[in-house]
Amino acid sequence: MPTFWFVIVLFILAVVLNRHRSKKADTTWSSVARRSGLQYSKPGVFGRRVITGEVGGFATKVDSISRGSHKNRRTFTRWRLWFPQSLGMGLQLTREGFLSGFAKAFGSQDLQVGDANFDQDVMVKARSGKVHEFLTPSRRFHIHRFLTGGGRRKITDSGIELERRGLERDPARLRSYLALMADLAGHLVGPADDGGYLSKAIGAQESGDLTGALKSLQSAPKPDAASRVLEGEILYVGQRYEEAEQAFDQAAQQRPDDLEAEAWRDRAHARAAGQEPPPIPKELVEPVADVPPPPLPDVVADAAAAPALCEALFGAGVSSLETNRIFEDTYQDEKVSWRGIISSVDRSSFDLVFGNEPFTKVVIDVHDVAKDGLLSRMVHAVIKMPEDEQEALESREGEEVAFTGTLTRCDPFMRNLFIADGGLVNSPG
Repeated sequence: MPTFWFVIVLFILAVVLNRHRSKKADTTWSSVARRSGLQYSKPGVFGRRVITGEVGGFATKVDSISRGSHKNRRTFTRWRLWFPQSLGMGLQLTREGFLSGFAKAFGSQDLQVGDANFDQDVMVKARSGKVHEFLTPSRRFHIHRFLTGGGRRKITDSGIELERRGLERDPARLRSYLALMADLAGHLVGPADDGGYLSKAIGAQESGDLTGALKSLQSAPKPDAASRVLEGEILYVGQRYEEAEQAFDQAAQQRPDDLEAEAWRDRAHARAAGQEPPPIPKELVEPVADVPPPPLPDVVADAAAAPALCEALFGAGVSSLETNRIFEDTYQDEKVSWRGIISSVDRSSFDLVFGNEPFTKVVIDVHDVAKDGLLSRMVHAVIKMPEDEQEALESREGEEVAFTGTLTRCDPFMRNLFIADGGLVNSPG
């Protein structure tokens, strides 16, 4: 008999707790809707929470949905935004992943646009040949930044969709995703050309030329919030923390609900003051359901540790903020002795990371963090080597080599690891 009453008490407590959490969620959603000039509808007995209205001139809707049955039933929060009219291309943009790679193996068409970083991370489907004209460098940049974030994200002819597991209870995140999607929609239905600033910046950044990337970004007459964040990240990698803080602050002012810009600003502010950066806000740490985070290798010096380090920094579900934190806390200033294939060799006389002494810049492909074997998400080592070795190194482009050096900086966006004091093992000359 005591067991019976114990079960009854537990049941009552569970009901009370559930009602309390439900009321708290109602208060949060209602407050977000009111502050954003939107409408909130409470759920019925079996209904859904719904926020509707316009953000940035675009029709939007946030709702809670459930999938599955019985013990497998799960709740999700979904943000949706609709364009004023269809793009008319049969467009579907999603993040590359295991399922997209599996689909490719069986003939599903993935269009390539000739942008290595974009093609590696974004799956493009379209019925119209106009998609190549539509996907300008500026649009590719903003699409890439959006789709490589957490949760399930999709862009189609009709609009933008983002879905996260669980009932969202954080007001900042509810608002932030609405603002993020409205900002992206403005780029997709607005003017296509940004003057080439982003295209030049991304090309330079991909090759490890952060100085050239920064120069291009800072020459833009009207940089948007996403461009400011990119500028701030580059300045942060170059340890110009005060300037990085200013760039992140300008991004946060342009898009007040941008949690990423605010978190980067706080990290840059702490570094500028000679302090340890604060923890990354829990709202920006994206859990990947049923996928444990890769273990952090204790020893990174030998070649066998390189793949594990690359997976820990650039694996699925690891945000740029988390990559930066892991690198600074665990791997910065560590000695390495790795192997890879020489991708490019150039002479440099001034560099944001390595300083203004002439040297030979060598880019080496270290490890591909793609999981399906059909895609490529290569991690590159950008290495400072002696100036007088340029000619000998150029003759070995495309070869696999062993090299040594010291991990000094990390560019999360381009998956570039900067290595100082570099040299080849048994280096020629």
